[in-house]
Amino acid sequence: MLAGMAKPAAKLFSMLTPKRRWAQFSVATMMIVVTVLCVWLALRGSEAQRKQEAIAAALNETTDIDFTDQPFDGVIAYLKAKHKIEIELDDKALADAGIGKNVVVTRYIKGITLRSALDQLLRDLDLTFNTRGGALFITTTSEAKKILLSIRYPITPPLYRPESPGSENELIDAIRSTIEPASWDESGGPGTIRFLPPKRCLVIEQTQQVHREIARLLGMLAEPESPPQQSASVRAIAAALDEQTNLDFTDLPVWDLVESLKAKSDIEIQIDFKSFDEAGIDGSTTVTYQVNGVALRSALKELLDELDLTTIVRDETLVIITKTEADQVLDTRVYPIAPHLHDAQSPQSADELIDHVVATIVPDSWEHLDGRGTIRFFPPTNCLIVSQSEKVHDELRKRLSP
Repeated sequence: MLAGMAKPAAKLFSMLTPKRRWAQFSVATMMIVVTVLCVWLALRGSEAQRKQEAIAAALNETTDIDFTDQPFDGVIAYLKAKHKIEIELDDKALADAGIGKNVVVTRYIKGITLRSALDQLLRDLDLTFNTRGGALFITTTSEAKKILLSIRYPITPPLYRPESPGSENELIDAIRSTIEPASWDESGGPGTIRFLPPKRCLVIEQTQQVHREIARLLGMLAEPESPPQQSASVRAIAAALDEQTNLDFTDLPVWDLVESLKAKSDIEIQIDFKSFDEAGIDGSTTVTYQVNGVALRSALKELLDELDLTTIVRDETLVIITKTEADQVLDTRVYPIAPHLHDAQSPQSADELIDHVVATIVPDSWEHLDGRGTIRFFPPTNCLIVSQSEKVHDELRKRLSP
């Protein structure tokens, strides 16, 4: 059959002029090239998507790190092999910052996600990570601020009221004033945000770290009455801090204290060595303390107060940190306040509550007194959006409890 078809085709082809033959050949070739190119791009896109999904899944996997004076690139190679993902180093940025691949790392972490472990590991070196080209890309914090990603965020009620033109501006203002305010174009930063009416979405160009915070904020605003999602590690820390404990230490170095508390409470505890160094505190500083039958939370507060230290929960870990540095670590949370308002729809009533909060809860920590904390009312869901230290959040939670 094919032979029978080939003869008429060959005869027809022989009747074409050389110019027409070339034209026919060129069109056919072009169609083949375009088809191959489309298939290649599709396969490449599919492969890139697969790698991105693998990285996202790996970042949520539980990991363990146990290194003593190991070169940094060796630690990265271990994580790369353990979680079966590509991890690349920004060699130029690290070299410009004077960070060598052979800088030694000492860190013991267990039972937390790879994302949190990387945050801890890299923070000590002023490094961070994002995803790029199907790989986890490690670079300096200053360089990461230059790498912007554009993402669309669909917005639906209650965050946006289609029947009220301009209601999207309430959400835009809340994001800009709460999440890294200095990073937006209005304040001279690179980040941009705009509303796309036909798609009912926000188009935001920002760093990956800021995008993580924006996604978290939008989730909290959509369901302000729901408690924020917490990992098993964070829930375990909260439970351990509320348990009764007995402590008896005599001239125990701080770093040995940490190991003793970890063994006793079975939770991950770390020292913020960077804040210790900045405050001139040596891990070999000794503590003497004895207490029986009190909550671990209360015991730690009394014990650490003497050294001007405190604890915060960060990256699924209980971190012992200087009080000065703890005040600089801000977290954004949402507080439903309808029960506390005389008129749930009245901004004036909300403003009165805000004035009371900033006047009575660590007043000098708020932006109006040159602090870093921010607070604003978000009318669509009758809640306060607060960016503050853990100490202030603890006080605010008590104040707003039913």
